Amino acid sequence: MAGWSCSGGAGSAVTSPVRTGAYALAATATSTDNARCTQTVAVKPSTAYTLSAWVRGGYVYLGVDGGPQTWTPSASSYTRLSVAFTTGAGQTSAQIFLHGWYGSGTYNADDVELDGPGGPQQPGAPGTPGTPRLGTVSDSSIALSWGPRPARSAGTASTRATRPSRPPPRGRRRR
Repeated sequence: MAGWSCSGGAGSAVTSPVRTGAYALAATATSTDNARCTQTVAVKPSTAYTLSAWVRGGYVYLGVDGGPQTWTPSASSYTRLSVAFTTGAGQTSAQIFLHGWYGSGTYNADDVELDGPGGPQQPGAPGTPGTPRLGTVSDSSIALSWGPRPARSAGTASTRATRPSRPPPRGRRRR
């Protein structure tokens, strides 16, 4: 249970029942403790995420502190719960949780996943420029511009070097 902390020492890794892999979480809610298990995870600001887990037992909750939560009243076999949330502008961590309900007994959780980032993507590199065009040539500068990128046939690539219509000046002219 690396990274997880459960109230009242209620949680442990068990080998049965599991959904996938070798271990699952088992936590027992008593009349005075809901067997809340939490983990703090790193997130990116202003980013959409989906938290999901496969749970089994009565009254099992899944959620994000300060955010959404969901629950199932009864799951005799593993059932998937999920919640979507978006982090705040400066948020770099979130605390996720699982818990039962007071006195409802043992619940199991397996395959807990935080899927993201699903928000805005970082801007990529600019596209490849099209065909260069030589503009005005002066004593101190050469104007260049690029037209639209030429279309390519599927499966072919070509490059072609062109020379300007007149060479740039070689020396400075005095006026």
